[in-house]
Amino acid sequence: MHLKEELKQFSDVSYACFTHKERCSVATAVFDDHVKKYCSTEKDIQPPMKTLIIEADIYKSNGSLHDNVIHSQLVRLCADESVKTSNRDRVDPALKLSSGCPFIINSNDHMDQKMLEKELCVI
Repeated sequence: MHLKEELKQFSDVSYACFTHKERCSVATAVFDDHVKKYCSTEKDIQPPMKTLIIEADIYKSNGSLHDNVIHSQLVRLCADESVKTSNRDRVDPALKLSSGCPFIINSNDHMDQKMLEKELCVI
């Protein structure tokens, strides 16, 4: 039995990854499984309410938007480990969420005091 098949028996699995790139790969695979399970390939059928993708507007260094082909490839193939802003900050071209998806909201309000406030949430 493969590891993926063994993990299906657990409803609340946590994981740790050595690199950020590995974490992004796992998150993409989990969302892909959700899409295969709940979303239709029919063009006229909308995705279910439990599926949400928020796409970023991604600009070239000259300030103009990328064309639709490049934008689609960035959204489909990249994660925040592979897209950087002009300030060298990382940005996720598409935030992919589904019901039951855990995420962390953080606040940088007290960075001057070297404090970071985080809250774990579930959609």
